[in-house]
Amino acid sequence: MSTATNPSTLLPLELIDKCVGSRIWVIMKSEKEIVGTLIGFDDYVNMVLEDVVEYETTPEGKRVTKLDTILLNGNHITMLVPDHLFNLRFAAKELSRNAKKCEKMEKEEKLKLTNALKKGNREVAQVHAENAIRKKNESLNYLRMSARIDAVAARVQTAATQKRVTTSMQGVVKAMESAMKSMNLEKVQNLMDRFEK
Repeated sequence: MSTATNPSTLLPLELIDKCVGSRIWVIMKSEKEIVGTLIGFDDYVNMVLEDVVEYETTPEGKRVTKLDTILLNGNHITMLVPDHLFNLRFAAKELSRNAKKCEKMEKEEKLKLTNALKKGNREVAQVHAENAIRKKNESLNYLRMSARIDAVAARVQTAATQKRVTTSMQGVVKAMESAMKSMNLEKVQNLMDRFEK
């Protein structure tokens, strides 16, 4: 029995085929994230990517490596995200980062506010208070939008998965119809066992 990754746990092969020529986001079991243009793949989701950017989280921080062309072993892939899903997830991460920046700026403004109050400069303190409030609201807006985009990405992923399940169910139903017509109970039992997996 082959130890290769079952492609259906990643994305349907038909959907991967539609991604050929476009950028995809690959998450590896080593937790590396790889973004590149999909050139080709096989039934075991071994794939060739070009114009690759590899992101790896290390204790020192995030390391970014640019590569020309790479071959990925399907056994080491945890998840594939097609271009539109990648763009949604990337936008959600970007908004989340912006929210954190705003939180940091809010803290800086609060610190400036307390310093201005200690010096007795009420007008400057008021300006810093307004800035802190504005940054807090901006941060909350970024977080809300990030959550909404992440929810949309999850719905898109669910829809793709449901489409794959529906397609596989149609195949099983057709196979069961032919088995039922021949009244071959052993064949029907095998089909049912396959369907339940």
